[in-house]
This record gives sequence, structure tokens and C-alpha cells, in this order.
Amino acid sequence: MRIALVSTTFTIGGAEKQVRDLAAMFAREGHEVLIVSCKGPTEQDVPEGVDLVELQGKKSVLGLLSVELGLVRVLRAWRPDVVHGHMVVANILSRFASIFIPRVIVVSTAHSIDEGGGRIRLCAYRLTDWLADLTTNVSRYAVDHYIRVKACRANKIRLANNGIDFERFTYSSAQRNYLRNEFGLTAATPVCLAVGRLVEAKDYPNLLRAFSSVVQAIPAAQLFIVGDGPLAASLRSLVDELDLSRSARLLGKRTDIPELMSCADLFVLSSSWEGFSLVATEAMACLLPVVATDCGGIVENLDGFGRLVPVRNSARLTEAILEELDTTWERGGAELERARLHAMRRFSIDAIARQWIETYRELGKKRGLNMD
Repeated sequence: MRIALVSTTFTIGGAEKQVRDLAAMFAREGHEVLIVSCKGPTEQDVPEGVDLVELQGKKSVLGLLSVELGLVRVLRAWRPDVVHGHMVVANILSRFASIFIPRVIVVSTAHSIDEGGGRIRLCAYRLTDWLADLTTNVSRYAVDHYIRVKACRANKIRLANNGIDFERFTYSSAQRNYLRNEFGLTAATPVCLAVGRLVEAKDYPNLLRAFSSVVQAIPAAQLFIVGDGPLAASLRSLVDELDLSRSARLLGKRTDIPELMSCADLFVLSSSWEGFSLVATEAMACLLPVVATDCGGIVENLDGFGRLVPVRNSARLTEAILEELDTTWERGGAELERARLHAMRRFSIDAIARQWIETYRELGKKRGLNMD
């Protein structure tokens, strides 16, 4: 099968990571795979056996038109069986491009309940729904939201979870000791970890205000925030304002997330909204306890594991962090192992990739296309 994965960007992010991991699994199973990045720099590793085309789109009407024309040229030359878009811009552009590509299956995957762009992008989803064979979102909560706001017809959208490479995301005591030594921490230093782009949805001000109270109770506690984004400067200012310069570290972009999860004692998700928090599930895979805001699809990820608190409530977030840090967790203990096994059963990238191949074949059969 020839599968074109079209992504709005191919930077460091959960959706982009999913595109990379799916591409790797498809290629490993003998499928021909092309990744098309619509805009921005490439920050993900390109899997072996996978081709990448960068369209280098600009954020303007003319820029979008240029990307659309480039996408049509690439796809017409490559002749895919499946065009699978990821994130709103790629989804809309892929749908229009499919008009010029005969006998192709079009799938659109959204990765959040709010992909930005407000009513304009919502209208774009509605107006182009007829061009897609299937739309998916990454949590039941997000699927229900898209049906409620009429982004697409209810009979053309379904849940499709993201997947995790459990061979990569695993706990390592050696990496824990190594990184703690690198950061100048003792074995007993309490470390909280947050991972995600520095954007409004992640609500890092909420986390920093909560952590300022945590430090009052546990002066030695450390907070690592991994990621980059437009709010980096304002968050650094807030760290100074809250007198957290010795306790909170903005680490920027990192590629050693499993190692950092081994280093930490607690993963904290402070988001105001999420579709499916892949990173929280990755924490479970690394035997790392989780505190998260009840921000949408996260409850489906945890499924009874971890601790949930209301969104935008620093006091409750502080309480949950302190309670978890006060709990003596054994990283190989039964409770954390159960959380990892739960995540493996539902979110293994191997299983998710197989489900996608079956979905492509199902959609092809409906159209009378041979997808083998």
C-alpha cells in the first residue's frame, strides 16, 4: 500500500511524533510511505525507508495557495492509495488536493478538541467534509465535541487513539541516576516533570503558580518544563516573578523524554484543554505517577490511574502534587506496573498501526478499491 501522511508541521510535538511513529511502523510492515510537511522546519527524525517532502509554507493566503499547489504536484506524481492528513491545515489541504488525484482514500485526523483558527477553520471542516472518506479524533471526548459543533457528520467520524512505542518509553534506573547527576540533584530530590509546547492550551502559568506553593512546603522540590513555543519569554518572566529561578527550569526542546521521565518522580499535566494527551500515557509507560487536570480526553487515557484535578485551579493542583510527592512510589511496584500494562493494551503503536491499515482497507472496500 502507498500511504501519504500529510502533516501541518513536522516539528517536535505530540501529533508530529505520532506521524513519525506511524510512518516507521507502516514502512516496517512493507508499505511505501511518504511524509509531506506543509510548513515549518523539520525537527523529527525521518524513519528509515520513509521519504519526506517539505513544502515550506508561509502563514498567508498566498502561502496556503502555494502549499496547496505543491501538495497537488507531489501527490499526483507519487500516486498514493491513501492520503492521511494530520492537524487542521493538512486535513483541509489534503481534502482539496484529493480532487485532482483519482481513486484515493482520504482520511483526516484531528489531534485536539481545539486546533485553533476559530470559526473559519470549523467552517472549512464542514464545507470539505464531503471530500473525506473518514475523519477521526484522538479521544471520545474530542469526537463528541466535533459532532456537537458540526465539524463533520456523525456517521463520518470515529475515535482513533494515538499510539506509543513501548520499547522506547520504559523506565531506566541507570538513566535516572545519570541525569540526576547531570542536573546536580541528589537521589532524594523531588522532581516534577511537564512536557509540551509553551502555548496557551498547556496553561503553564497555572502549573508555575501551583509549584510556587509546592516549594513553600518542600523547598528542595524541582520542576522541569520541556518544550518551546511562543510563550517562552512570558513564562521565564513568571518564573522570576514567583521567585522560582532556583526551583523551576525551562529546558527547551529535548529529545530524551523517556530518560527525563526516568529521572522524574511525578509527571504533571496542567492543560486547559487536550484531545488526547500522548505524553501523559508515555509517563505511564515509564512507570511515572501522573497528576493531570481534567481537561478533556485525559480521563480516557488514565482510565482510573493517576490523579485528576479541575482545570485552572492552582490550589487543587498544589494539593495533588504534594499528596503524590508524599506517596512512596516504587518504580517497579505493582500499581505503576498495572498502569503501564493498561497503557500497553490500549495504546501500543504496533496495534494502532495495524488498526489504521485495516481502516484503510475497509474504506477502500467501500469504494471498490483494491488496497493490497
